[in-house]
Amino acid sequence: SDALFEPVSWSTFKADRGEWLFEPYVPRNGRCLAYGSAGSLKSLWAMWLGARVARAGGRTAFFSLEMQPMETAARLKRLDPPADRFRWYQRFSFADSQHLDAAIDLLQGFDLIIVDSWSAAATQMDIRDSNKAVAILDQEVFQPILNETGASLLILDNTGHDLTTDKGRKVAQEHARGASAKEDKVDVALFFERPNEEDNYTTRIKVKKMRYH
Repeated sequence: SDALFEPVSWSTFKADRGEWLFEPYVPRNGRCLAYGSAGSLKSLWAMWLGARVARAGGRTAFFSLEMQPMETAARLKRLDPPADRFRWYQRFSFADSQHLDAAIDLLQGFDLIIVDSWSAAATQMDIRDSNKAVAILDQEVFQPILNETGASLLILDNTGHDLTTDKGRKVAQEHARGASAKEDKVDVALFFERPNEEDNYTTRIKVKKMRYH
């Protein structure tokens, strides 16, 4: 019968607000990709969000694979998240199964896991084909972490190099660096762009992909 397949009325359906860790950008137990050029404030925004989650009683793990420790520490000191709920990690081998098993045990009970960046993690896979590295990293690392911890995963990345037109005009890229497959693997994709290069505190967030509404 019709009831066997649980029919749903789209005209009255409302998503559970509990599906969001931070509405409307980061879904619970989902993958969010935040990318932009260097200096677009995506890392600072991710740290701010992680601190916000921690202050609200959640737990955040921040894996910093690119930024200089001095800069990361300076930003976190200003954000001042509760130390027992915000953990900053400098090392993680995405190609080591023992590291993955240890991370899954470590991250039980965490609400938000931030990885900065996808490109740095993929480089550890030592695979020439960037799309293949992205697929393997997602299937063998990111998905198991999500499935086993129930956390939200926020992955940062840079855009590719600007394109130069025949007339010599530079056009900024609006795609994550290195592999077109990255956006295919996530639930939400966010593009960061500073509208004014002289303003170090304002960025524009453009939603490029959204599986949640």
